[in-house]
Amino acid sequence: MNWLLLLPAYSVMGLAFSILLYDLAFPNTNKKILSYVAGILLALIGILIWQTSPTETEIFGRDIMVFDSFSRFFFVVFVSIGSITMIMSAKLLENREGGAEYLALIMFSVVGAMGMAAAHELITAYISLELLTFTLYVLVGFSWKKKRSNEAALKYILMGAVASAFLLFGISYIYGITGSTHYNVISSVMSDGTTPIMLVGIALLTVGIGFKIAAVPFHMWTPDAYEGAPIPISGYLATGSKAAALALVIRLSSSVYSEIIDSWSVIFLTLAVASMVLGNLVAIRQSNMKRLMAYSSIGQVGFFLLGIAAFSSTEPENIVAGLLIHSVSYAISTLAVFLVMTIIFVETGKEDIDDYSGLSQRNSLLAIVLTASLFSLAGFPFFIGFSSKFYLFTTIGMAGNHFIFFVGIAILASVISVFYYLKIIKKIYIDEPKIGNENIIEVNYASRVLLILLTIFLGLGGLYIAPLAELAEGAARNVFL
Repeated sequence: MNWLLLLPAYSVMGLAFSILLYDLAFPNTNKKILSYVAGILLALIGILIWQTSPTETEIFGRDIMVFDSFSRFFFVVFVSIGSITMIMSAKLLENREGGAEYLALIMFSVVGAMGMAAAHELITAYISLELLTFTLYVLVGFSWKKKRSNEAALKYILMGAVASAFLLFGISYIYGITGSTHYNVISSVMSDGTTPIMLVGIALLTVGIGFKIAAVPFHMWTPDAYEGAPIPISGYLATGSKAAALALVIRLSSSVYSEIIDSWSVIFLTLAVASMVLGNLVAIRQSNMKRLMAYSSIGQVGFFLLGIAAFSSTEPENIVAGLLIHSVSYAISTLAVFLVMTIIFVETGKEDIDDYSGLSQRNSLLAIVLTASLFSLAGFPFFIGFSSKFYLFTTIGMAGNHFIFFVGIAILASVISVFYYLKIIKKIYIDEPKIGNENIIEVNYASRVLLILLTIFLGLGGLYIAPLAELAEGAARNVFL
């Protein structure tokens, strides 16, 4: 076995333990500085991963993990999201206990996400998924002195346990029929025909994954978890965990589901439409920014599931490329929103939409970045969100005439999202600041740099998305080999 293939995970895990040991030796270290250092080091690991990870398919062990350009793409995405989340958290951790543990847990979750992207058999995928979710349970309840945080963590744990039970039941049924948990073996057995028990196992697996990605009707935990978690962790839930689940679903759909994708496409289409419609409609009624972004993320899950449903086309590689591009676009746009939310919360302690009234008068940079991010999420031209949606919807529409109808629903859902995004922008530029919220909001140097970098990506991706498209297309080619 080539153990060097696990070097990316070892590197991130080593950094996590190094942070813990350093904090144990020097407990009085400023956690704000520690967050910046950890975030920068994790970003450097991401660069090394990109330079050293294999682009051609390499198998680890007895086909339990696959390392290729697809896994490399997601490894860098996970590490980048983790790095931004830690830098985003710096000010929150400055005067709080457990800062080193908080940083280490984020890195452990990155390792779990890596395992989900590279897994090629169900037990490995399940263990990786649980590593990711167990760390998130703790991170959601990190503000344990607050009742809201405790309640959110408890709901998340209970719903996560239910999802894990469905997954294990599904895996056990599949193993009982096929005698294996390897994706390729399961696909080979299913090519000879499926049995009712096999379909039950696949259905349970789908339900378990539906809980994990917060697709309707398995989304009940999402708004409460987002509201109760620290704002950077809400952003990480919306981006890192979603990207990891997408990587896992793509792997499963290209192998385990491949022989039944024509019939199973109806299930994914149903989940996609329900998520797009309900997520965006309910978001309109929200008054809390975190809950609004939670429902917005549910709507985005619908776009991803619509792409998965279109795998029944003759060229699913193009759809995978669209999914990868949109996952990066969504991550950049969402992290920018949550970074602005974090800065405002640190300075004011407020997180309701009404508290953003007059933001343009209090800090023009925050107003510009938040506006650009919301425009990108809505899919306005000249932002990366427009380019990624155009690419994804085009590839889905080419999958078959009946998919054009569902692309129309996706576009309608995007139009609905414009309403609640513009509601926030109206607060920013038209409404006057609330009484007691007139003070100027200060932004430190590190946050200012990160805001500018994210905004540059938002703009460049909208004007010239070709480099990202080339990387995504190269990663997508390996999925169906």
